[in-house]
Amino acid sequence: MLTDIMMFNSYTENKKNWIGHKFGKNCIVIAYVGYNHNRKSTWLIRCACGREFKTLSSSFKTIKGCKKCAADTISRNKRKDITGYQWNGCEVLRYGYRKNGKNFWLVRCKCDKEFFTNVVNIIGAKPIQGCKKCGYQIASDKKSKVSKGLKFGDNSVVIDVNTDKPVQYGARYWNCVCGTCGKSFITSSRSILDKEEPVQGCLECGKKRNRRYGKNHHNWNHNLTKDERWLSTNRMAVEGYCEFHSAVLKMADYQCDICQSNKNLVVHHLDGWHWCKDRRTDVANGVTLCSKCHNLFHKLYGRKNNEAHEFFTFKLCYGDKKCR
Repeated sequence: MLTDIMMFNSYTENKKNWIGHKFGKNCIVIAYVGYNHNRKSTWLIRCACGREFKTLSSSFKTIKGCKKCAADTISRNKRKDITGYQWNGCEVLRYGYRKNGKNFWLVRCKCDKEFFTNVVNIIGAKPIQGCKKCGYQIASDKKSKVSKGLKFGDNSVVIDVNTDKPVQYGARYWNCVCGTCGKSFITSSRSILDKEEPVQGCLECGKKRNRRYGKNHHNWNHNLTKDERWLSTNRMAVEGYCEFHSAVLKMADYQCDICQSNKNLVVHHLDGWHWCKDRRTDVANGVTLCSKCHNLFHKLYGRKNNEAHEFFTFKLCYGDKKCR
């Protein structure tokens, strides 16, 4: 420290003291640092931006500020002023900042959204179409085969583009009219152009179309006749079934044969109704069960082709079950 002070005193006696000197863009010399490795005097400078840096007195005439301010000054002198430049409905508002050696400008898109972009994206060979949202929409329109007036499904028609819903994953939404009921609905271009299951119309018509009933139902039994199918849902209409039902309940004293509950009782066939047609009204073929035990039995053994030995096995396993 003593040597630095002696060096500074000897320096100030022979040469000019630069402390307080201003140069460049409001840069001020605030202190003397000492000699560098080449035995040249070094000074501490405060830039106009507030940063402090070290430099030689010989650089006062040429230096403009710290490294960042100097780079901005050089880029400002080199860059072309494109403020007010317009393309594809977009307009350049002002200069923004410099990053990684590139100039970025503030731009207003045709959708009134402001964003920063590189100068290459503005005046380059392939300028951008606008902000990210507008760019995605334009790109999806070029790739999509959907257009106004396109017919699809059950004579449904595309009316126009839906602007309320944004573009998601490159798919645009369209306002359409159902060809079945005439109602308007919204669907994506992917749903219209889907090769496997394209949309046919509005949601309500689609539910009606996809509803399976009758012969198209997965539980439809093609081996049953019309009379047998009617009797399976109207068992009380079978001759002698009412007497069979009451006799089985009375024989069990109106209690479940498994848990002895007297609530929600049903009559269960030991040999199933579906295959054992001769014993449908045989009292010896019926037992009384509550709804819980009955559902549990069919959950374990299925609802068709049941046999008597299955019930006796079930009774041995669940004879102590309490459903009350």
